[in-house]
Amino acid sequence: MAWLSLKALSTLIVGAAFGGMVMFSFAVAPQLFSQLGKETAGRFVRVFFPRYYLMMTIACVAGAGLLATLQRFPTEVAVLAAVALSFILLRRGFQPRLEDLREARAQGDAAAEAQFRRLHGVSMAVNLVQIFAMGFVLLRLGA
Repeated sequence: MAWLSLKALSTLIVGAAFGGMVMFSFAVAPQLFSQLGKETAGRFVRVFFPRYYLMMTIACVAGAGLLATLQRFPTEVAVLAAVALSFILLRRGFQPRLEDLREARAQGDAAAEAQFRRLHGVSMAVNLVQIFAMGFVLLRLGA
Protein backbone atom coordinates (compact mmCIF):
# COMPACT_ATOMS: atom_id res chain seq x y z
CA MET A 1 0.00 0.00 0.00
CA ALA A 2 2.96 2.34 0.56
CA TRP A 3 3.72 2.22 -3.17
CA LEU A 4 0.32 3.77 -3.83
CA SER A 5 1.15 6.73 -1.58
CA LEU A 6 4.50 7.26 -3.30
CA LYS A 7 2.87 7.04 -6.71
CA ALA A 8 0.18 9.51 -5.62
CA LEU A 9 2.75 11.95 -4.25
CA SER A 10 4.82 11.69 -7.42
CA THR A 11 1.71 12.23 -9.53
CA LEU A 12 0.85 15.30 -7.47
CA ILE A 13 4.35 16.74 -7.90
CA VAL A 14 4.44 16.07 -11.63
CA GLY A 15 0.90 17.39 -12.03
CA ALA A 16 1.75 20.61 -10.21
CA ALA A 17 4.84 21.10 -12.38
CA PHE A 18 2.87 20.35 -15.54
CA GLY A 19 0.15 22.80 -14.50
CA GLY A 20 2.71 25.48 -13.76
CA MET A 21 4.39 24.96 -17.10
CA VAL A 22 1.13 25.15 -19.03
CA MET A 23 -0.13 28.14 -17.04
CA PHE A 24 3.06 30.13 -17.49
CA SER A 25 3.52 29.26 -21.17
CA PHE A 26 -0.02 29.78 -22.38
CA ALA A 27 -1.58 32.24 -19.93
CA VAL A 28 0.95 34.22 -17.90
CA ALA A 29 3.69 34.93 -20.46
CA PRO A 30 1.34 36.06 -23.25
CA GLN A 31 -0.48 38.36 -20.82
CA LEU A 32 2.76 39.80 -19.49
CA PHE A 33 3.92 40.72 -22.96
CA SER A 34 0.56 42.08 -24.09
CA GLN A 35 -0.13 44.09 -20.93
CA LEU A 36 3.33 45.24 -19.82
CA GLY A 37 5.07 45.55 -23.17
CA LYS A 38 8.12 43.79 -24.48
CA GLU A 39 10.75 45.60 -22.38
CA THR A 40 9.08 45.33 -18.96
CA ALA A 41 7.80 41.80 -19.52
CA GLY A 42 11.22 40.77 -20.78
CA ARG A 43 12.88 42.07 -17.61
CA PHE A 44 10.38 40.13 -15.49
CA VAL A 45 10.90 36.92 -17.45
CA ARG A 46 14.69 37.22 -17.23
CA VAL A 47 14.44 37.40 -13.43
CA PHE A 48 11.76 34.71 -13.26
CA PHE A 49 13.28 32.03 -15.51
CA PRO A 50 16.25 30.94 -13.37
CA ARG A 51 13.87 30.27 -10.47
CA TYR A 52 11.31 28.64 -12.76
CA TYR A 53 13.94 26.31 -14.23
CA LEU A 54 15.24 25.45 -10.76
CA MET A 55 11.79 24.68 -9.36
CA MET A 56 10.86 22.57 -12.38
CA THR A 57 14.14 20.67 -12.14
CA ILE A 58 13.47 19.95 -8.47
CA ALA A 59 9.92 18.78 -9.25
CA CYS A 60 11.12 16.44 -12.01
CA VAL A 61 13.91 15.02 -9.87
CA ALA A 62 11.54 14.54 -6.91
CA GLY A 63 8.93 12.86 -9.08
CA ALA A 64 11.50 10.63 -10.73
CA GLY A 65 13.11 9.78 -7.40
CA LEU A 66 9.82 8.75 -5.83
CA LEU A 67 8.89 6.65 -8.84
CA ALA A 68 12.35 5.07 -8.99
CA THR A 69 11.96 3.76 -5.44
CA LEU A 70 8.88 1.86 -6.60
CA GLN A 71 10.76 0.09 -9.41
CA ARG A 72 7.56 -0.05 -11.47
CA PHE A 73 7.82 3.02 -13.69
CA PRO A 74 11.13 2.97 -15.59
CA THR A 75 9.79 4.83 -18.63
CA GLU A 76 8.32 7.60 -16.50
CA VAL A 77 11.53 7.90 -14.47
CA ALA A 78 13.57 8.19 -17.67
CA VAL A 79 11.27 10.84 -19.14
CA LEU A 80 11.29 12.88 -15.92
CA ALA A 81 15.09 12.62 -15.74
CA ALA A 82 15.36 13.82 -19.35
CA VAL A 83 13.05 16.75 -18.66
CA ALA A 84 15.05 17.63 -15.52
CA LEU A 85 18.26 17.56 -17.56
CA SER A 86 16.72 19.80 -20.20
CA PHE A 87 15.75 22.33 -17.51
CA ILE A 88 19.33 22.30 -16.25
CA LEU A 89 20.63 22.87 -19.77
CA LEU A 90 18.18 25.73 -20.30
CA ARG A 91 19.17 27.35 -17.00
CA ARG A 92 22.91 26.88 -17.29
CA GLY A 93 23.40 27.10 -21.08
CA PHE A 94 20.59 28.69 -23.01
CA GLN A 95 19.63 31.44 -20.57
CA PRO A 96 23.15 32.89 -20.14
CA ARG A 97 23.72 32.71 -23.90
CA LEU A 98 20.42 34.47 -24.56
CA GLU A 99 21.46 37.21 -22.12
CA ASP A 100 24.76 37.68 -23.93
CA LEU A 101 22.99 37.86 -27.28
CA ARG A 102 20.40 40.28 -25.88
CA GLU A 103 23.19 42.62 -24.77
CA ALA A 104 24.99 42.34 -28.10
CA ARG A 105 21.72 43.00 -29.90
CA ALA A 106 21.19 46.13 -27.79
CA GLN A 107 24.64 47.30 -28.92
CA GLY A 108 23.51 47.01 -32.55
CA ASP A 109 25.01 43.64 -33.45
CA ALA A 110 22.83 42.40 -36.33
CA ALA A 111 24.27 38.88 -36.17
CA ALA A 112 23.31 38.69 -32.50
CA GLU A 113 19.71 39.45 -33.42
CA ALA A 114 19.53 36.47 -35.76
CA GLN A 115 21.26 34.19 -33.26
CA PHE A 116 18.97 35.39 -30.48
CA ARG A 117 15.84 34.66 -32.50
CA ARG A 118 17.11 31.20 -33.43
CA LEU A 119 18.13 30.28 -29.88
CA HIS A 120 14.92 31.70 -28.43
CA GLY A 121 12.96 29.59 -30.92
CA VAL A 122 14.89 26.50 -29.83
CA SER A 123 14.17 27.23 -26.17
CA MET A 124 10.46 27.63 -26.94
CA ALA A 125 10.47 24.32 -28.82
CA VAL A 126 12.22 22.62 -25.90
CA ASN A 127 9.57 24.05 -23.57
CA LEU A 128 6.82 22.58 -25.72
CA VAL A 129 8.52 19.17 -25.76
CA GLN A 130 8.89 19.38 -21.97
CA ILE A 131 5.17 20.08 -21.60
CA PHE A 132 4.25 17.12 -23.81
CA ALA A 133 6.71 14.89 -21.93
CA MET A 134 5.21 15.85 -18.58
CA GLY A 135 1.72 15.26 -19.95
CA PHE A 136 2.84 11.86 -21.20
CA VAL A 137 4.09 10.95 -17.71
CA LEU A 138 0.82 12.08 -16.14
CA LEU A 139 -1.19 10.02 -18.59
CA ARG A 140 0.95 6.97 -17.87
CA LEU A 141 0.64 7.43 -14.12
CA GLY A 142 -3.11 7.77 -14.41
CA ALA A 143 -3.47 4.57 -16.44
